[in-house]
Amino acid sequence: MFIQTQNNMQNQHVDTSAQAHDESFHHDKGPKKGGKKWGKFFFGLIFVLGALYGGYWWYKNSTNTTTTTFSFYDDKYHGVFLENGDVYFGKLSNKEGTFVVLKDAYYLRVTEQLQNTKEGKQIKVPDLKLVKIGLEFHKPTDAIELERSHILFIQELEPDSEVIKVINEYKNSSRQ
Repeated sequence: MFIQTQNNMQNQHVDTSAQAHDESFHHDKGPKKGGKKWGKFFFGLIFVLGALYGGYWWYKNSTNTTTTTFSFYDDKYHGVFLENGDVYFGKLSNKEGTFVVLKDAYYLRVTEQLQNTKEGKQIKVPDLKLVKIGLEFHKPTDAIELERSHILFIQELEPDSEVIKVINEYKNSSRQ
């Protein structure tokens, strides 16, 4: 009997440890608490990212350059220099807003010509031509809208500027 009781006790001990193991496994709330922690973390992360995006959007819209005006006159010619290296000339119009409008507009076309030097070498020399907008194949109007955010700077041209001289020559020759 003693042996049998000892076996029963061992069985009970085994059963008890298995039961204790089963209870801890089924009643362990650790993973559920960890899930709540991750949920709070992701909610906080999304909130912070949303706040950062909202702040960026507000900053970009509050510092928008569309309210900036130019102190140039419509009857004078200006050079408008863009980020991509293009240069346009014309009379400014619609100086407020997202776009600057150039009327009676021209652009600078740069080509390279080979020229012989005294030593017999050939060098590339830039050939600058002022082209009237509206004379291209697709016949656009002579005004052009330029997005303000792509403009590096604008300069008013002096009346004795070479550009003004070429524009006046073009206008005089087209009237004849």
